[in-house]
Amino acid sequence: MKNFMSVGNVTQSIKFDDKSPPLVKKENGRFLVQVKDVLTYGEELEIESDLVVLVNQYSASAAEIVSGALKDWNRARIVGQRTYGKGSVQNVIDIRKHRARLKLTTAYYYLPHGRLLHRKNGAKLWGVDPDVEVVITPRQTKRWLDIRRKTDIVHDVQLQELQGDLARQYEADIQLSTAVLLLRLMRLQHRASAA
Repeated sequence: MKNFMSVGNVTQSIKFDDKSPPLVKKENGRFLVQVKDVLTYGEELEIESDLVVLVNQYSASAAEIVSGALKDWNRARIVGQRTYGKGSVQNVIDIRKHRARLKLTTAYYYLPHGRLLHRKNGAKLWGVDPDVEVVITPRQTKRWLDIRRKTDIVHDVQLQELQGDLARQYEADIQLSTAVLLLRLMRLQHRASAA
């Protein structure tokens, strides 16, 4: 949901699989986001472990719906920056036999606790706020993207060189390293409370 994967198809976020309850429901003309306390995959696997979701200012649409629902239901901790605020449903209507088109906003998405996802003019609240804010400067983003481009391209490379590049990519991604640290702390907290 993070790192420039901004646009998500809302229909992709509505259901995680064919057996899970819907993530989005329509009620009184509003689209409300909902999610079970424990996400399940089929009937065999229950995911009860800690979950951290990475978001940034480019996370939008379906990414916001899923991350916002997980946060509202205390199912995940959100790390990164406030999301973009694209929580509207729009329909495109052809006018005069395809000579013009009208984009009409027909609904907005609200999180389970009632917060509007969409950023409206002058609004102070929109999108999904992280539980742990980690701001990345444009310079840090460029460094991370340069390293990522190098590791994303498939070419002949020595294994040690690739491992080094991947380690540099991890070190450059302070949001990811913060999320990993948070998961480790949560695991320690669980162990301490179980003892």
